[in-house]
Amino acid sequence: CFGLSTIWAVSKWLQLQPKTSAEPRDDYDWFKATIRLINGWDEKRELSFEESTEFERFYELVKYFQLDQEQFKLENKQWDLIRGLNELNKTTIEKEYSIAGSFTLKQLKQLLDTKSVIQDNKLIIIVTTSHAVALFKNKADYFFYDPNNLAGEFQTSSIDKITKMIFHEGFYTQNKNMPTTSEDYNTPASFGFLMLSPDEKPPEYPSQKTVLDEIYSTINPNEQYWMGGGLSLAAQIGCIESLQYF
Repeated sequence: CFGLSTIWAVSKWLQLQPKTSAEPRDDYDWFKATIRLINGWDEKRELSFEESTEFERFYELVKYFQLDQEQFKLENKQWDLIRGLNELNKTTIEKEYSIAGSFTLKQLKQLLDTKSVIQDNKLIIIVTTSHAVALFKNKADYFFYDPNNLAGEFQTSSIDKITKMIFHEGFYTQNKNMPTTSEDYNTPASFGFLMLSPDEKPPEYPSQKTVLDEIYSTINPNEQYWMGGGLSLAAQIGCIESLQYF
């Protein structure tokens, strides 16, 4: 799931970049076409050489970028395996920011709505205790991708809808059922956010402590036992600042 989410996020970013040559690149058009090829193959029809090549290449990319759920890190990855980055003089994609914690639905919306946390055209990988999904924002629109959802990406301009979709992922991986009641939505679920970008000069982000202080300001210290999931994910994604907070 981490591999698919990462490739989807890169493809969304590439789709927005000007095409400077006729060479194929791994943008969102390519991602959609390859997913359609894989989903539509009945295993009986013989694939053409070109189809077989794309099939195998997609598999290798997913496998390469797939990370162990105990250590969601991307250091030392060869990003030039992604076609199209080199022609834009982008040779690597760096982590700009990360934050982790355990959040109710209301707290998760507060996090997403915090100024400069979710920025335009960033590759945002969201990890839960056993899954990874991706988020991409462009202007007023949010794009959400869950590798387990055959419908593909979901697009909305509503922060309430995107918050609920993300919350569902975290709640389900912890409880093995979808939230349906107000009690469920007031039960914290754990998330780790990784913000990646090819930009050489990362923009300003708020400090993790400032963001988490604001979110947890109304929590009684005696009720903070549930924060352990946030601590665990902070360690998994290598977010030292969130780790220190907990």
